[in-house]
Amino acid sequence: MKILLLIRHGENDVMSWGLAGRLPCVQLNERGRQQADLLGKHLQREKIYRIFSSPLERAMETAAPLAGSLDLPIEVHTGLNEIDYGQLQGWKYSDLQALEIWREMLEHPESVQFPGGESLQQAQERIVHALLEIRNLLDDHEIAACFTHGDVVRLGVLHTLGLPIQSIHQFQILPASVTAIAWNGAMTSLLFVNQIYMDGTLHPLLKLAQTGKEA
Repeated sequence: MKILLLIRHGENDVMSWGLAGRLPCVQLNERGRQQADLLGKHLQREKIYRIFSSPLERAMETAAPLAGSLDLPIEVHTGLNEIDYGQLQGWKYSDLQALEIWREMLEHPESVQFPGGESLQQAQERIVHALLEIRNLLDDHEIAACFTHGDVVRLGVLHTLGLPIQSIHQFQILPASVTAIAWNGAMTSLLFVNQIYMDGTLHPLLKLAQTGKEA
């Protein structure tokens, strides 16, 4: 079994009021740094072999504590980048509510093409390609940590479960949360979603990747 941990970045100041998208210099705030440190302390107990990250600062900063504790490099993978929201990035959520395209995004997300950006279908194809590419770099029973963004995780989960893109709003992916997708040969499964590491315990399903036996 091969496992990818899809990890949303920690909190930043922009996410409370607007759509950060791919804006540069959106960095973790104090709480986000605390989340990254706590996450790194807990995940260092797992047998993680490689660490990948979106190129955006907030994802790289979230990956840094884990990379430091495991003495592993952070490998930037553009396929893990945030959705390209094009001209909508940087807008306040309160202003987005007045736009027809944003109402369409909430009601029929599968049909939206972000102006100057990508559609969710295009984004999902990019993301799935990236996850499969990373999976193919692993040996059996290895785990990779992939630091990315909330909608990226959602689209990966939808593909794994065979659900349509219009179901994207049914999943909440919290900052610094961990979602695990596993491959057992050609079979793909969702081990868990949106887990917050608080007590430092090893998730029993991760033991399957390390021992190949039921926990």
